[in-house]
Formats: sequence, structure tokens, C-alpha cells
Amino acid sequence: MDYNNSYKEIPGRYTMGNLMTLTLYTDSIHEILEHCEEFCQEVYGSINNLEASTLMTGHGSVGKIQAIRHGSCPTIYVQMGNTIDEMSLYSKDTERLMAEHPESFQDMLKYMKQTVGELEKKFEGTRGQFESDCGD
Repeated sequence: MDYNNSYKEIPGRYTMGNLMTLTLYTDSIHEILEHCEEFCQEVYGSINNLEASTLMTGHGSVGKIQAIRHGSCPTIYVQMGNTIDEMSLYSKDTERLMAEHPESFQDMLKYMKQTVGELEKKFEGTRGQFESDCGD
């Protein structure tokens, strides 16, 4: 693949307003340092991804690259366990998760509903100002 011209491979996919979400596994972060060029090529080569993919460098997986999305297509990512998944009305990855892992999908839906409810309560009670227990 010619990374300098990859935007030409799928017309219309490399356009202003598209976003790519990248999750890195911190237990493999040393792989990125040891294989910087390969890491950069993998990320750049994923600019036309229409589905999520595993980011590989060196001796294994260092992260996950989500499908490219236009900024006008709202997307939620749920991090649970040792993974992150897209939860979107526009996503083949979400449909696949729903079909192949219905229990995990249900757990994520339950978590999202619970979190939204708790955020609404916090927002109403504090007018949007609250402290995080997750180190933010």
C-alpha cells in the first residue's frame, strides 16, 4: 500500500470532518517505542477503515482502531473488561457484537443506561460540576 496516496483508494473516505478513535493497551506500550515506524504506518494505513481493527506492531497487539466516522455521526464507545466497543446506530461492528455476543451487548446497554441516569442526577444536582473517581 502506498501510504502517501492511501486517501485515493476509497474515494470520499479521506475527507475533512472524519475522525478515527484509537485505543492503546498500556501493557504493550513498549512495543510502540520499539516499533515506532511500524506503529505510525499502521495508524496511517487505517485511515480508510470501515470496520474496527486490531493494531499490530512488533510481537503483538498494541491497541484497537475503530472504524472511521464523520463528525456528524454520533458514536459512543464503551470500555468494559479488557476491550472497547463502538455502540452506534451506523456500525457494522455494533451489529456484529449484538449478533455474536448478545450477553456482552446486554451488559454494555445496561451499563450505558445506568451511567446516563447517574450523570443526569449529578448534572441536575451540581449544574454540571462534579468530581471523578476515575483519576480525571
